[in-house]
Amino acid sequence: RNLSRGVEALVDGAQHVAAGHYDQPVMMTSASPELAQVADAFNHMASQIASTEQTRRRMLTDLGHELRTPLATVRGWGELYQMGGVPPEQTDEVMGRIESEAKRMARLVEDLLQLARMDEGRPLEVTHFNVSQLAREAISDLIVLAPDRDTQVLTLEGEELEEELFIDGDRERLSQVLTNLLSNVLAYSPDGSPVEIAVGTNGTHTIIEVRDHGPGIDPADAKKVFDRFYRTESSRNRNTGGSGLGLAIVATIIKMHRGKVSMLNTPGGGATVRIILPNEYAVVE
Repeated sequence: RNLSRGVEALVDGAQHVAAGHYDQPVMMTSASPELAQVADAFNHMASQIASTEQTRRRMLTDLGHELRTPLATVRGWGELYQMGGVPPEQTDEVMGRIESEAKRMARLVEDLLQLARMDEGRPLEVTHFNVSQLAREAISDLIVLAPDRDTQVLTLEGEELEEELFIDGDRERLSQVLTNLLSNVLAYSPDGSPVEIAVGTNGTHTIIEVRDHGPGIDPADAKKVFDRFYRTESSRNRNTGGSGLGLAIVATIIKMHRGKVSMLNTPGGGATVRIILPNEYAVVE
């Protein structure tokens, strides 16, 4: 009788999950130890599905919120133009606003598609490459975008980086990590302020730090900046702030490398993003 009741409870639980109800655990008060273990595993699975479903719904809600403003802007200006309400001397300005908002939506969709592909578990293309050179290339690209910045590639101790550190990882994706972090620096630190990338190893881990010398970050924000769609108060303005996905992409790529990423305050003022990558094959040449 207990066996029959236990099986019925599992069937009922499966039906609840199939109907989208994940918060009704299967209760096994007098079942056999074997069925109790199955029930525990089932409840754990339902909890994971609930978490995934909540994340999906939250992302869809956030996406709708992010798209609402640029869509309304494009539609509003487009309708005004069609109605003849735009003076000829303002046509270029209006078309520029429409193009700007369209590009913003395109970047948002592109970032979301990239996150979706990574969430699917697409494998990394791991190679053995020079991370010191990767840092130098990222700084070189930054100099083109912001020639007024004082930029350096340093050791973790603050000396000029001369040694060549090699690691195993997906070079293209780690390059994107540095690109996203430096884009964040350009957006939220004062024009002309210094920027450094520091690279080093403690023997078992590769450590990369991107340091700026701007206003720094509030500790409460530092814990959330890698969440999807999160923006600090200083970046709420959509004309200057991003969609809140750039750092989320960074966090996802680092997680795929089994690493950790954190936001700290730079000594003396500013923000530092520290990346720690476990790597058995890190070598200095």
